[in-house]
Amino acid sequence: MKKIKILLCCAVCAVMLAACGQKAPGGEDISQPTGPVDANVPDNVITESTETMPPETELSAPVSSDAAIPETLPEEQSEAEPEENEPEQTSAEEQPEDESDVGTESAEDSETRAAECLKLMNSNHVHIRFVQASIYDSGTAFSYDREIYADGDDRIYINDGNRTFVHGGVTTYINDDDRTYCVVGSVDDYGLNFGYDSSMYTLLSAEDVGGVWTEIYSINGLDITSTWEFSEDGKLRVSDRSLKSSAVDLYDFRIIEYDNSGIDFSIPEGYTEQTEEEFGFNY
Repeated sequence: MKKIKILLCCAVCAVMLAACGQKAPGGEDISQPTGPVDANVPDNVITESTETMPPETELSAPVSSDAAIPETLPEEQSEAEPEENEPEQTSAEEQPEDESDVGTESAEDSETRAAECLKLMNSNHVHIRFVQASIYDSGTAFSYDREIYADGDDRIYINDGNRTFVHGGVTTYINDDDRTYCVVGSVDDYGLNFGYDSSMYTLLSAEDVGGVWTEIYSINGLDITSTWEFSEDGKLRVSDRSLKSSAVDLYDFRIIEYDNSGIDFSIPEGYTEQTEEEFGFNY
């Protein structure tokens, strides 16, 4: 039964990672993060109700003190150095009166905080950790504790404790319950580390709401509204809501940092290597 459980967890991990890392239009098929869930993954059910979706504040996960979100990207990630002489500021009279004038600006071309975070999170050198809660029309909710390390082409994906290593052109799956591991001679394309391609985000509004800087985007080609909330203490919370149903994905970030020095591809001592068949992969 443990083998089957691990396979199901791996399947859920792959599905949810795909939901967090979508391709731009024209690439791979895009599945919304609020789509149906595999009926065989009940272990993560955290609530079940016939009522409408609970208030957002009840779903906020505790965030550690090291989760401060950078105001801008580290120097290593900046695409261009700033000009020596900054242009003169436009006078207040020349500024647009309504922030909604940002209208159709995409995150890819903007300098919003969400755009900066997307750029860092989907870079090749980053460490992020967040708790995801997915709520569906039935009122059922699932939670996942996710962590991602990226160092060039090398990656570590952790989903509720299940680990996948992508290192040296091979993929290694770790089963901590059975103290076993399996090395597969291939690397799948896991897509983006978080969210959608930046060109798909269109800024609808940006304003301070009760001391929280809030940026709201529509996702081009999908009926989803993405709300990014930056609190004064540096914490970040993102909610992706379906416009066609009450389904929503909530993300409470604990870590977003350029420092990925904690990346570790070592196999724990005493773990036994298994073949794909022994590990439970059935083809």
